[in-house]
Amino acid sequence: SAGRVSTRGLLGSANTNDYIGPMARSPRDIGIVLQAIAGYDMLDPNPVPVSVPNYQEQLGKPLAGLRAGT
Repeated sequence: SAGRVSTRGLLGSANTNDYIGPMARSPRDIGIVLQAIAGYDMLDPNPVPVSVPNYQEQLGKPLAGLRAGT
């Protein structure tokens, strides 16, 4: 989501539509990479100063009740 990973240094087409995020073979691998790259960057023009959750703790939990794309 916007602001979770810094876009500083990104050479994209439009700042409002460009986001950085991991691609991997498994949810576990995505959690590892996102844990490493997520976080506040005061040099990013669109920062979100919130703490980074432990994504790997969420693996294996039921998806019932979750909403995507809201």
